[in-house]
This record gives sequence, structure tokens and C-alpha cells, in this order.
Amino acid sequence: MKNNKFTLFCFIIYKIALDMLFCYGTSVQYAYLNRILEFNAIKYWAGWIIYIILVLLIISIKNDDIKFMIKSIFILSGVSNISIFGLRNYNTKYFIFVLIFWIILIGLCIFYSNIKRKKEGEKEKTVFLSGNHLNSFLLVMGIIITIYLVKKFGLNVSSFTSLYQAREKFRTIQLSTIDSYLLSWNATVIFPWLFLISLNTKKYIRCILILVFALMMFAINGMKTWLVLYAIIIALVFITKKHDLNKSMNIITLGLTSLIIISLFAFKIDGQYNMLGMLDRSIILPGEINYYYLDFFSKHEFLYLRESIFKVFATSPYIPKSSVQISMINMSNAYYHNATNGLIGDYYGNFGIFGIIIYPFMIIATYIVLIKSTKGYDIAVKSVIFFILMWLLINTSFFTWLMTGGYLLYLLVLYLNKKIYIKLKK
Repeated sequence: MKNNKFTLFCFIIYKIALDMLFCYGTSVQYAYLNRILEFNAIKYWAGWIIYIILVLLIISIKNDDIKFMIKSIFILSGVSNISIFGLRNYNTKYFIFVLIFWIILIGLCIFYSNIKRKKEGEKEKTVFLSGNHLNSFLLVMGIIITIYLVKKFGLNVSSFTSLYQAREKFRTIQLSTIDSYLLSWNATVIFPWLFLISLNTKKYIRCILILVFALMMFAINGMKTWLVLYAIIIALVFITKKHDLNKSMNIITLGLTSLIIISLFAFKIDGQYNMLGMLDRSIILPGEINYYYLDFFSKHEFLYLRESIFKVFATSPYIPKSSVQISMINMSNAYYHNATNGLIGDYYGNFGIFGIIIYPFMIIATYIVLIKSTKGYDIAVKSVIFFILMWLLINTSFFTWLMTGGYLLYLLVLYLNKKIYIKLKK
């Protein structure tokens, strides 16, 4: 009970900090992108009441793994979904769609956790990971892929001032399907996995080697989130060595709150917005883009996966693709036009209200498979994989995330790593 009260406290101060970030940071720095404050008191306070109810429902989830994953995507997207409703004065109809999604998903998490509660005192046998042939193979493959990509596309980032130029240059390149997959898999699966295992087994020399090639991957196209992953891994491995998943998530929430406050001070004192921009991109913009999609597809034809897994069979009704059009409508002055989106916007954009209702069932199914796949892994490995995959989920379409966006590849790596470990142990 005491821990639940502290969790509620963490979520409350996190939302207060996030609201401040938008009011005094985002809406000032990115006013030229039309991300301005349009405060509506009734919607804002109604949002607070609903927020408290949703947090209390999340706290009631019994399964720690499920709770960690739902907290992760709620922190990264759900909180801003609720805050932006009152701070940007969005249409109440869109907020109802948002609310339907979260109620169904949280409800499914509660239902599953109640029917799958572990027996009192039951403990899961932990697999203590060490270097094996699979990880050595992945390291060699990661290095080869990096060298190939650097040779083909060059190192385009030399400083923070060149980030946008690198992104703009890369946007004009027509990537082949294989190159696109290699970039994504190397940066979000192979190297993060290797870094996680090396850090967790205290192989620090290998950690440094992996970071070198991770920096080279970043320098190709300037994807800052690819670097942030390593900060997340370090933080989670350090925290989960001493705390369980629930306490770890409270610490993460407090840590994000502290980073928000620090970024606001830096922005107000000397105009530094690098940290502010990174936090905005990670925890506000994904939730705000949901509303862009809801507004666009309330007035236009649904995609029916024609920009996702069915694009090889059917042509998209939008040229350029809908994510570019949405960005150009809502952020016409943006340097980079492509409003990539996951969760609610993706689901509504493909199937309307039916998508918002049915996708939570598919998400909970992926949670269940992921829990089974991480069975036997220690808490540090599980927490990192859960958090990374939830982060990737809110930034890309569901089926892209599932098939080529990292989910299935992580499942394969987890399976093979455990299989090889057990075989070597015998």
C-alpha cells in the first residue's frame, strides 16, 4: 500500500513537470512549428481527474512484467495524450478515442495479471548470462554491417550543429529495403543487446568497443534516440541491480522528472535546448502526434495497412505518404517532414475507431509472448528489453514494429541466447 502511494506521487509530479515542459519549454522553443499553448481550464482539470483514475488502475495490475511495460508506454505517450488535450485544446471527440484505447489496454493488463498471478513464494529460476557463440557472432556481424553502412553513406555528423543537416541529407536518400533494415536492426537491436549483456556481465572493454561502433551508427544519420538507448541501458542495469521492477520504474519516473526540471532551468538561464528538445521528442511529441493523426484521418481515407505490411500489394492513397502530409499540415516550418507515429494515431489511421478497439488486444498478446520469451532472464535484461521495445512501439506502426521494427528480432535473439546457454551448460 505504501509503495502504491509512492508510485501515485511519482506519476503526479511527473505530469506536473511534463506540463511545465510544454508550457515553458516546448511552446516557446517550437512556437514556429505551431506547437503553441492553447490552455483550456475545463479540459485540463478533467484530464487530471482521468489521469489519476488511469494511474490508480495501472497501480492495481498484479503482474510486475505487465505493469512495467504498460507504465513504460504510458510515461512515454499516455501522459502527454492527457496533458496535450487541455494544453492544446484539442477536440473532445479525439480525447474520447484516446481514452477508449487506454481503458481497454489497461483493462486487459489487469485481467491478464489477475488470471496469471504467481503462487505465493514462487521464484523464477534466473539464467546468468555470459558471453557465448551467438553474442560473438552478433558482434562480428554488427561491426561488418557498420563498416558497410559507413562506407556507403558516410559519417555525416561531426557536431550537434550538423545533426539537422545530416537528417536532411539522409532524408533525400532512397534507401533499399535491406539497407533500411540493417540500419534499424544494428542500431536498435544488435548493439544495444550486446551492450546490455556486456554491461550486465561486467565486460567493460567490450562495452567500450560496442559504444565506438554505436557512435559510428549515430554519425551516419544523426538519430539521437539511438544514443539515448545506451543511457537508458546503463541506468536500468544500475537501478535493477538493487531494486525490483516496480521500484525501478518509480526511480525512472523521478529521474525523468529531474531531467525535465534541469532542462527547463538550462533553457531559461542560457537558452540551451538540446536536452529540452530530446525530452520533448521522447515524451511529449509522440503523444501530440496522435492528435495530428486523429484529426487528419477523421477527414481523410483510412490506410488499411497500405503504408505498412500491405504496401507490396496495394498503393497508398497518399502521395507523398500520409506521415509526410500530416507533418506538413501541422508543422509546416519543420526542417524534417515525417510525423512517424505509433499507438493511437497508427491504429486510428488504419482502421478508425475499430483499430483503437482491436489493437489493445494485439498489444497484450505481444506482452504475453515477450514475458514468456524473457522467462529465466534476470531483471536487468528484462527491464531493458521491455523498455526499448515499448519506446520503439510508440514511434512506429504496430506491424512494422512487430515484423521488422525489432520485436521479432529481439524474440529470436532471446530464444537463441537461452538455447545456447542451456546447451553449453549441459
